[in-house]
Amino acid sequence: MSMAGDAEVNRIAIKGLKDYSSLDEIEKARFIETFMAFTSFSQNAFYQWREKALSPPLWVGWELLVMNLLSSPGGKGFWKERGYVFGNEYRDYVEKVIMTKKPHPEARPLGAFKID
Repeated sequence: MSMAGDAEVNRIAIKGLKDYSSLDEIEKARFIETFMAFTSFSQNAFYQWREKALSPPLWVGWELLVMNLLSSPGGKGFWKERGYVFGNEYRDYVEKVIMTKKPHPEARPLGAFKID
């Protein structure tokens, strides 16, 4: 699902990344649709990187994007609820590597707010 040009999806995404529990039923469904797609693409990139089909510099970009989203307060809530659907290797990497790193000082999910 594309967020480009859709102010409502962007509003929901920013709200959800700040506080996943604040989303109402419809907002949560749209948030999940959007971020399940992104997280599935990032899982695919992870496995390509592991198989040496994605260059390390490209994976670093993916890793930073995943960190920006899943290290946000709402991203953590989303992952806690939905992380079980992803492959064991990817899930372990996200939980033991990506989510344990200190976010980049310029990390701002969707450019909207700073991760502390």
